[in-house]
Amino acid sequence: MLDKIETELKLKIMYILTIVVAGIIGLMMLIIPDSMISLLSLPDQDPYFFGFAGAI
Repeated sequence: MLDKIETELKLKIMYILTIVVAGIIGLMMLIIPDSMISLLSLPDQDPYFFGFAGAI
């Protein structure tokens, strides 16, 4: 099924999905950092660094 889709379209879909997923995770890191830390099982960090990472 994926063989019939053009390579350019596949790349566009992959880029869009990457932007959407990274954007959602970044926003969640900025809005609800405590929940994201527990959800991703991350160790305790400096909250400023975590906010900076979420903003990027």
